[in-house]
Amino acid sequence: MQLYNFSHPTSHLTQFCVQLIPHPKPRSTRWVCSSVPPSNYNSPAVRYSSAEYHTNNLLNAVYFDEASQQIPHNAITIEIAPHGLLQAILKCSLNEGITNIAFAQRGHPDGTEFLLAALGKYVSGFVRGDQNIKNYL
Repeated sequence: MQLYNFSHPTSHLTQFCVQLIPHPKPRSTRWVCSSVPPSNYNSPAVRYSSAEYHTNNLLNAVYFDEASQQIPHNAITIEIAPHGLLQAILKCSLNEGITNIAFAQRGHPDGTEFLLAALGKYVSGFVRGDQNIKNYL
C-alpha cells in the first residue's frame, strides 16, 4: 500500500511509522486529506491511515486550499498549534458556516484562560444546537 516510491531517508521514517501503525485502518469519511492532490483522493493508498500515508503527509507539500474546500458547512475546525498561526488564513479560506477555534494565542496573558474560553466556544456550538453532537461521539 505504498503511496510513492520513497527515497532512502524516507524509507527509514516509513519503517519507524510502521512500528507505530502496524495495522492500517480505513480513514473516516470525515477525514480531510491534505497530503495528496485531489486527483488521488480515491486511490487505495490514501484510503487508509497507514505508515506510508503519514510519511507522505510529513514530507510533502500540503494542498491546503483543496483540503479546505472539503470541509462541510457547519463543521468545527480546531487549530492545535503553539500560537494560532493559521487563524488569519483560515478566516479567509474556510467557507461560511464553518467555526474555527484556536487553542492557543501568542502573547495572551493567561494561556489557561484562553484555552478554556476556546473550549467554551466549542461546547457552546452544541448547546445552541448549531452542531449535532451525536455525529462527533
